[in-house]
Amino acid sequence: MRQSKQSPEDTMMRTALENMRYKSCTSEDIEFLRSRIAGKGPDDPKLSQKAFRNVSIITAFNAQKDRINQLGCERFAAENNQGLTSFYSIDRWKNPEESRKNKGSKGPKKKIADPVRKSNVFSPLLQKTLWEQPHASSNKHVPGKLTLCIGMPVMLRNNDATECCITKGAEATVVSWQSVEGPEKQTMLDTLFVKLTNPPKTVKIDGLPENVVPITRHVTATMCLLPNDDEISLTRDQVLVLPNFGMTDYASQGRTRPKNPVDLNSCKTHQSYYTCLSRSSTAEGTIIVQGFNPKIITGGATGYLRQEFRELEILDEITKLKYEGKLPLSIDGHRHNTVIRQFQKWKGTSYIPGNVHHAIRWNQRDPLNMLLVVTDSPWQILQKIDKSESKQFKTKKSNFANFVPAEGSVPVILKRKLDDDDENIPVLKKAKTITVTVNDDLGQGPLGFIWDGENYSCAYDAVFTILLAIWTQNPSKWKTQFKDMNRIMNVLASGFHRVSQNQGTLESVRDKVRHLLHQRKPDVFLYGHAGTPAIEMAEQLFRSDQVIASSWLKCVDCKESDNRNADLQTCVIHCSDAINCTIAMCLQKKFIDRHPRRRCTHCNGEVDQITRFETVPKVLAFAVDDASVTVSKKISIYDGETCLVFKLKGVVYAGDFHYISRVCVDGVVWLHDGMVTGKNCKYEGKLSAFNDSDLSTCNGKVLSLVIYSQK
Repeated sequence: MRQSKQSPEDTMMRTALENMRYKSCTSEDIEFLRSRIAGKGPDDPKLSQKAFRNVSIITAFNAQKDRINQLGCERFAAENNQGLTSFYSIDRWKNPEESRKNKGSKGPKKKIADPVRKSNVFSPLLQKTLWEQPHASSNKHVPGKLTLCIGMPVMLRNNDATECCITKGAEATVVSWQSVEGPEKQTMLDTLFVKLTNPPKTVKIDGLPENVVPITRHVTATMCLLPNDDEISLTRDQVLVLPNFGMTDYASQGRTRPKNPVDLNSCKTHQSYYTCLSRSSTAEGTIIVQGFNPKIITGGATGYLRQEFRELEILDEITKLKYEGKLPLSIDGHRHNTVIRQFQKWKGTSYIPGNVHHAIRWNQRDPLNMLLVVTDSPWQILQKIDKSESKQFKTKKSNFANFVPAEGSVPVILKRKLDDDDENIPVLKKAKTITVTVNDDLGQGPLGFIWDGENYSCAYDAVFTILLAIWTQNPSKWKTQFKDMNRIMNVLASGFHRVSQNQGTLESVRDKVRHLLHQRKPDVFLYGHAGTPAIEMAEQLFRSDQVIASSWLKCVDCKESDNRNADLQTCVIHCSDAINCTIAMCLQKKFIDRHPRRRCTHCNGEVDQITRFETVPKVLAFAVDDASVTVSKKISIYDGETCLVFKLKGVVYAGDFHYISRVCVDGVVWLHDGMVTGKNCKYEGKLSAFNDSDLSTCNGKVLSLVIYSQK
């Protein structure tokens, strides 16, 4: 918080922000923040106060910012008895391939409209559509139509002259303008004169009042989104300013705002909340529009973020001791993990610097373990090749001028590799798609993975065959879902896609993912004849950077609840305490169960262990280690008032140092054993013919992992 004074409310605001940084706001913090929500009550903050009237509202999305700016322009003009003047841009077609090249994007290419044309001038209908699009439709936020009036607050969008404080993000008000007629007979800005708001220094330009500066037009290459989601590559000639009745949390960074209205409703993370609210210089000057969701700023930070905060605290302590001359000479690492490891060896892993926030302090239950040794990958500086030397490698055109190919020979065309796979993949004109064919008579079914006898792969084969069957049901949907989980699942989904295009084999995909897992945990995911635990592999496959579920203790009597700081960041649920029950019953016990020993700290009443999903995943896996647990064919989870149904997609069995799996596709059960069935699956019957206990064992092997997915 950028405080300019210290009152009891400012102290509460600062405390709330400190806790918010670690996603650990208390009930007192929530109560205080709610007192800053705008309302109609006599003691509620009023957004209609004169001091807040034309202050930019911080919000999360550009679409919201554009709408706030539009409404703000109309209100400002009406309140000041002025008319709004619209200034239009000059737009011209631009080659989309140049934009892609300059953009350097490696992601999927969107559809870009680029029709055959005689000139680069847009048709009147398309030009009108472009002008009417919101400012955020341009990827560089260059307005097609800029609506202004005298005195209106604006934000500069380009670093025109930093020495004159004409910088991107600077705030100003409109003083005057010079306009001209454009080639399409539209009114255009030629020069806009604005008065800078609180510039870091006084600006005086000859012939202009103090702090008044001219802003001229710029030609900017940009991509614009049309109402049908097509993109157009164009150049836009326009003055680079925007109305300033709203700004995004990203644009607000680095600002100090005496009056700070914020709209937190669409902010998705506690970092976004913190960014918006920490712009305030006083608690009195902070107004929250519409309210907020307390869950976003409570419950504790994720494990990865908590680890990062802890390491930063240790680095801060090291810096302090270094400055004070108290740091041993042996602590001389040049990378953060090296120097932290040296510090931990000196002080011990239980040492906690004095100023560490209570939300990230470590203890025996939640330790900060000794950092692992990380070895740099070998690298070298590549020298530029002298162009004169490289000429000898170039083939002269005359060498092939009179070339005649030998009769019966086949020309070889060299192409770049499609990706970083080790094998060369042929490119076929017609792609062959992976399909799941259910045919009881022929016994054809889902594709599977062939067992690797040199590097035992049965655990990978069993799990990946189930995931392949899930992916095959809707490749476009599940590619996105897998990609959003983590990098490994993204690699797996991309591999499935390449195989569907006849670009590689399923086994090469398996081996690539196996290599990534081996790099992550070489002592767990081994090569050779060593076994791989399927449950541990599922933990890595279904791990997320976000908190999937959190665990709470809730009093049965007084209803007080406390976060156990035992966040679940994987879609694998362990049925470790489940005996003589179904998977559905195991899930129910995980959601709410009476704690056998703990008592409420407020009233000494009994407490329930409650697990709740922060984000309901698309795939759920259950790890089972007791033979009495039976498989449910479907499970249901209520997300608010919505009932989400997860259907059984596959079961992994273990026994005799080998894994096999059953795959469920469209109500049919197939058996896969990469050692026996190879790439095929064996038809076993309709799922309806199996009872829950039938699915708990298979060919003398017992239940190990059960996988469900939403439709």
